[in-house]
Amino acid sequence: MRAWKQIINGKSVAAKSGKNISVEDPSTREVLGTVPQSGRADVDAAVAAAAAAFPAWSATTPAERALHEGGGGGRLRGSPARGRAVGGLRCERGSRSSTASR
Repeated sequence: MRAWKQIINGKSVAAKSGKNISVEDPSTREVLGTVPQSGRADVDAAVAAAAAAFPAWSATTPAERALHEGGGGGRLRGSPARGRAVGGLRCERGSRSSTASR
């Protein structure tokens, strides 16, 4: 079973509460792994990190931004049959269930 973490300020971190949520395959109910159960403190930390990074980020060109965006998503890969984790969301193809907590 895989345990994912959230990315805040460029670091892979657990939820400040230490709690996790199970992620299930909705067609089989198989537990695929866990994701952090993010709370207010995690959101506040992510917003603060984004606000601090914005001046430098906004000064980059679209081509430079694309290089960074392409690198981050590559760390969060699922098999095409089971879906793909993108930006903290788990997107399922061909199923009723679609997301993990943002």
